[in-house]
Amino acid sequence: MKMTPELRDFVSTHKFERVHIEKLAEMLPQDDGEFDTLIAGVVDKNDWNAFTFLVTAALGAGRFVDGRHLREGTCLAPNGTYLGTFFWHMRGDSKFDSLVHALCKHKLATEIQLHGLLAAAGWCKTHHEGKWPDDLLRSCREIMRRKMSNDKPRHLLHALAAYIDDPDLIMLAHEHHGKIQLDDELHQCAVKVAEAHLAVYQLPVMGMVPSTIRSLGAGTHLRRSIPKISRNAPCHCGSGQKYKRCCHDKDQERAHSFSEVEGKTPAELEESREPHLTPDNIQKLSRAQVRKLDPMKISHDILPWYFLIIGSHGLFDEAASAFEKLGWLDHVTNFDAAWDNVVTFATWAGLPEVAERLIRARYPDGVVPEGVLKPGTELLRLHSCPDLYLAQLEKMALEALTCKESDRQQSLAYGLLSPLHPALSLLMVQGMLPVISKQKAFKLLEFMQKHRDQLLLPAEDPFTEILERRFMDAAQASHGKDAQKLREANDRLQVKSSQVNELRGQLETMRRELRLKEKAAKRETTAAAAPTSAELEALRELREKVERLKSTIQDHSQERAALRHDLASAYTELQELRRQKSAQNPAETSNDADDESLTLPATLEDAQPVRLIEYPKKFHATLSSLPKHVSRSAQVLLGRLSAGEPSAFVGIVALRARPDTLRLRVGADHRLVFRLHPASLEVLDLINRRDLDRLVKSL
Repeated sequence: MKMTPELRDFVSTHKFERVHIEKLAEMLPQDDGEFDTLIAGVVDKNDWNAFTFLVTAALGAGRFVDGRHLREGTCLAPNGTYLGTFFWHMRGDSKFDSLVHALCKHKLATEIQLHGLLAAAGWCKTHHEGKWPDDLLRSCREIMRRKMSNDKPRHLLHALAAYIDDPDLIMLAHEHHGKIQLDDELHQCAVKVAEAHLAVYQLPVMGMVPSTIRSLGAGTHLRRSIPKISRNAPCHCGSGQKYKRCCHDKDQERAHSFSEVEGKTPAELEESREPHLTPDNIQKLSRAQVRKLDPMKISHDILPWYFLIIGSHGLFDEAASAFEKLGWLDHVTNFDAAWDNVVTFATWAGLPEVAERLIRARYPDGVVPEGVLKPGTELLRLHSCPDLYLAQLEKMALEALTCKESDRQQSLAYGLLSPLHPALSLLMVQGMLPVISKQKAFKLLEFMQKHRDQLLLPAEDPFTEILERRFMDAAQASHGKDAQKLREANDRLQVKSSQVNELRGQLETMRRELRLKEKAAKRETTAAAAPTSAELEALRELREKVERLKSTIQDHSQERAALRHDLASAYTELQELRRQKSAQNPAETSNDADDESLTLPATLEDAQPVRLIEYPKKFHATLSSLPKHVSRSAQVLLGRLSAGEPSAFVGIVALRARPDTLRLRVGADHRLVFRLHPASLEVLDLINRRDLDRLVKSL
């Protein structure tokens, strides 16, 4: 059932005030089936204004509104409080599943998604005994990792995490959105905030509707919907009469409606927004508003922005239809980049049918020139042919193992991360973290976190320690004033890492002790000898110590994650600074070439034994003559080499003149020369790189 002209005019010309909503309730179809069809049509047309008016009027009058409409109608809610209230008062068996689907699959405004998640969590706890659906937890993790400005409701993040009481959600909320001391009192306060919002959702719907809207316009600049005309001027309709005697009274209702476009009321702008789009305002449109846009009416310079926004919202059918209608527009700037963006979004979503449809919109015969598609899309196209898919996967894996070019490594890593087999993807790409460039490793790790969240794996990836080790090695090998920030960040991270490891050891010891005491208490109970009050008190205190220690470890882990990001940022700044210096002094770039002429790749066993260090005579004097950070780095490297630590052997090369003699960098200007024996490590010298040629001749 379509909206009648009377309903449409009422919704478009009246303010959202209580008296108007009560009158609208009397105008609604009396048959529930007809009203349900009416709501379905409004949702299909993405008319958020009509959706808000009709649903509020119906719920306020106690009418039945099916919650299944939230599957596509969640994005039509005007704000988060209205969404939570609509959900709580709607009926139907599928309303909970419909809301969770929208929260998990659709890109929504932060405030709307937070209130929706909180409402869904409250309903689940009340009606489903707190058995959280996987999609609900996935959506919670996604929003906990989302970057937010200070004007966003961050308090709701902590309230949501505390209400669900999931350790991973609590850790993510505190890691990404402000560190708050984790204690029982603050946890209970956060839970009470969540319960207060849930109580608001359950209040009568009409309580949200203002009696009179008195607020001034906010946000963008507002323009007149009619031109400013003097009362005594000739009327704009051309009747020849004065304006005050002709169209003045008729225009007054329209004059109270302002929009960002001059000469347009908000309703008129919603019906014809395409000619007024700009790169700025198109990014502010909601999912519902984006779905309403007609690409045939959008100017060519805005089309790339349109496809970027529609791809980010996951509206792939609309994107494919748009490309099919428009055809391939070679003359449009960045049109190929817009197509590439949508294909990439479809690849990340794991939709081979959509990707193929987009490809044929550009290449009707399906034959794509080499190098146009990214590795992940090439792999996705073969998903329906298992043999070809496995062969391409093997080809990409082999290239990832042998490729040395940084950008190609990154492209292969993202291509191997497929949502169609996330666990296998993670196993493969984790192997690339130790070899991919340091600047890109953390970005890749953040992308991998999305797949871990889909599998609901622990929020903290153990592979972050590998990256920590790589950056620590870089910090230890760096010297000079320009590397001071990197070394300081490394020192802070090392201290925090050692604290975390120590606390984890204490926690494991306490857990083992607690298990032994609980087993002993259980045996005594079985033997009909009840444990004494002192023993029960000791067990209780031990459990409390375990919980406190877990909380402390969580706090330290969050600080460790923040320090890890600081270290990566410091390393990136250092690399950029050195790149700029290198560009200003090209002669300094020849250092590596000089080393390469004297060295060749070293052949080393994967598993290295523990060795004793044999120092040459006067080596202490050599260390004393060098800068302290160089001496310190050399000693640290020797300790790791003698311990057989695998990461310490990365970067070792052999001297071309003496293959049994090895060389390892210590910073940019010094080289450690040594030999490996079955039970010992023989140190030959620690020299400046300029003296390497002289040392080789002496050997």
